[in-house]
Amino acid sequence: GSTNGGYRFMTNFTPRTANSTAPAPTGFPISATSTSSTLTLAWPSLPGRTYRVEFKTALEDSTWTQLSGDLTTSNPILRLTNDTGIATQRFFRVLLVR
Repeated sequence: GSTNGGYRFMTNFTPRTANSTAPAPTGFPISATSTSSTLTLAWPSLPGRTYRVEFKTALEDSTWTQLSGDLTTSNPILRLTNDTGIATQRFFRVLLVR
């Protein structure tokens, strides 16, 4: 028989949205488009989940800098546009916070 009494354990925290027992994604593709002064990052997102974008100007840098506040969306694609200013290069990462 079932050892958990028929209960299902939620492995994918989904506050204020419909319950889900699907596993959280382990990685997702990020697209980048740029103009002479802006960079737009876009990635598939899960509605109700929170993401954080961080950057470095050199891969050797010991810490990442948060680009903006945490982002929560209700859309399946999340986009963030950033003014690149005088930066000649940056390395970005997108984190699934919760």
